[in-house]
Amino acid sequence: VDAMINGRRRDHGAEGAHLEVFEEGKMVKVQPLAYWEFRDCWDYLTKYSLPYHPL
Repeated sequence: VDAMINGRRRDHGAEGAHLEVFEEGKMVKVQPLAYWEFRDCWDYLTKYSLPYHPL
């Protein structure tokens, strides 16, 4: 695997505070939601009538 896309956000505790959209290392990590907050996610779910997943 050369790259990974995930849903991590900066508001996921102290560890995520410095999270960037792209991280390079042994594997490229892409966090497209890095600068989103909970409210942004919730607004997106409701705007597009998507189901909420509790995890």
